[in-house]
Amino acid sequence: MNRLLSTRFALCFVLLVLFVAVPASAQQTLGSRTFVPSPQALGMGGAGIAYPTARTALFYNPAHLTHVNVTRAPITMLGIGASISSNIGKQRSFYQDRVQPALDVGIENLSDEEEQALYNDIFAMSSQPTVLKADLLLPSFVMNRGTFGFGGGIFGHNELAYNVDDAGAGVPGLDFAAISDIMAVGATSMNMDKMGLKGLSLGVTGKFTQRYLSLKVKPFDAIDDDESLYILGASTVTADLGVLYEMDPKSIPGKLYFGAVMSDLALNKFSYSFSTYYARNEEEQDKEAIATEVALAESRYQLHSSFRGGVTYMIPTLGGPLAETAVSLDYVQQHRNDLVAQPLLGRLSFGVQTMIGNTLALRTGLNQGYSSFGAGIQLPFARIDYAFYGSELGQLPGQSPSWNHRIQLSLGSF
Repeated sequence: MNRLLSTRFALCFVLLVLFVAVPASAQQTLGSRTFVPSPQALGMGGAGIAYPTARTALFYNPAHLTHVNVTRAPITMLGIGASISSNIGKQRSFYQDRVQPALDVGIENLSDEEEQALYNDIFAMSSQPTVLKADLLLPSFVMNRGTFGFGGGIFGHNELAYNVDDAGAGVPGLDFAAISDIMAVGATSMNMDKMGLKGLSLGVTGKFTQRYLSLKVKPFDAIDDDESLYILGASTVTADLGVLYEMDPKSIPGKLYFGAVMSDLALNKFSYSFSTYYARNEEEQDKEAIATEVALAESRYQLHSSFRGGVTYMIPTLGGPLAETAVSLDYVQQHRNDLVAQPLLGRLSFGVQTMIGNTLALRTGLNQGYSSFGAGIQLPFARIDYAFYGSELGQLPGQSPSWNHRIQLSLGSF
């Protein structure tokens, strides 16, 4: 009976978050960066290293700060953003139509064939990745003063992930993680024109990140009905180093930018320790379980530096209502020992953005072969951005794709 109750509790615990899930392959990247994605870059297939804008200066390339074309310092007072997979409705329907009736009847009252059929359906549904991310943009700014640029702000980034594996004998196993990062960011850039290096800018971003992580990796039949969820804490300081070179081609209109950045150079890695816990009936912490989860967090959820280089061709106008148009291509390489060799396609991001007047931006692109689309509307005191994009949650293109919607609302002075 205890085993049946534990199994029932495990099913409830896992399947209630089924619609905010990511497969285990996603954990290769979960928590490996201190980063808040830009909907502009997402709509452009993830390309943003060599395209200097106010929305890419703090997390994509700090050297953008001295090339951002602004007449006043854009200030974000408050912003919220969320990314969610397009198949969330299917996941919710699966829980309501397939899982909830089984829970109402009682897992212990199912026949062996019915129980195994339910497990098989859970395995099949969990193979379709679902992502939930949320971002909080507290006060932030960017400023261009010609020779020098400055920027900074406070940000929050949250991500949920879980996977169902076969733990043996056809019993599902739970692999769940939730990460919350609170980041204080400061960046500066210097234009090297006065030193005889016309068009060259160098930049650096410093980030202090406080992270909270909870995870659970167990077979369903090993999860107790009074299972506790432990919260681990860690902090780190990281730096991004960026360079941007602006070329003014003589034979064609517009500008050509070349950019490169080394991201998340950690001054110290995350060192996880017990912070707090959510307990059902547990009177004291299980020190052995905490030690196991700390060790797992240390091995799975560390930072990994990466290199990204890119080129952008920017055309001032295409005539009519079309204003500035940018075409960008990025190449990315993560410095990790656990990644298999990726084909060239898996390292490329390509995107296009065109401005219609000073208000509307239209975007499209390709990331690892997956298409993306997006738009942005800029008003005097608000900015709304949307992106629909594909992303790879596995190690190789085509292994575990996810299709996502991203929307972000920012309030401030733009």
